[in-house]
Amino acid sequence: MIITDLREKNWNNFFAHHLQDWQGVCTKYSPQGEMFEYFESLRSFRGNEEQTQVIQNNEYKYPDGKIVEKTWQINKEPNNLADGLCHEAIPSMRTLFFEQGAAVWFKKEFEVGVNFAVELLLKVENGRNSVTTHYDGEGSLIRTVCIREDINGSQIQQWTDEMNLCAERDFAGNWQGTSITMSPDLQVSDSVKTQLHFPIEGNKNFFFPSRISVSCPGRITPENKFTIIANCFITASRLQQLAVNYDDNGAFSNVKLELFSL
Repeated sequence: MIITDLREKNWNNFFAHHLQDWQGVCTKYSPQGEMFEYFESLRSFRGNEEQTQVIQNNEYKYPDGKIVEKTWQINKEPNNLADGLCHEAIPSMRTLFFEQGAAVWFKKEFEVGVNFAVELLLKVENGRNSVTTHYDGEGSLIRTVCIREDINGSQIQQWTDEMNLCAERDFAGNWQGTSITMSPDLQVSDSVKTQLHFPIEGNKNFFFPSRISVSCPGRITPENKFTIIANCFITASRLQQLAVNYDDNGAFSNVKLELFSL
């Protein structure tokens, strides 16, 4: 598939799955797993009739009554690039959208002295589970963030009102599934069979409420490969997972969307 078609596909996947009013709760956790902040969030995306422009409006409502709003304009030209969608909030980041609805917003590379973040979006029913890992300029994990969002107050079966992390989560069993890989140039591989390997040895693991989890390094460096994985249970026997991989130069290598069942 030529580059123009791949760019078009990435943009169309964005339009098809994410132009909604996403209402949810955002919770932030320290590297030690302590929840230190939460607020209600509303992330709204509106597209024009020609499907060439999207207006994003974020509204955050804090427990003390404070409201914060931010608005951005995303244009097909010039923001839809050959290596992903460029968001004006952080031009050094890109977004890749899978046809299934999952997405990843990522820094193209880790550079010493510059903060680093990856957001993984897992689409579930009429909702999205968003997991973000944030690192400081020295590569140390400073926080993880989980946003559970639904469309206009839809009830998602797996969600609870709990905000504190779980001590552990059981991933035992013969989890078998399929995996597709998207590369930095938007190429998507054929589906291959795979099995679950989670959490990642050596990573820090955070077991969020509503059966959402992330495994990420406590520290990253440009000299060492690293992987950040987020997953969520769709049912007790079905699991969806996104895995973002960086190479030993600190550059984004690929992202894998994996679907497992017992």
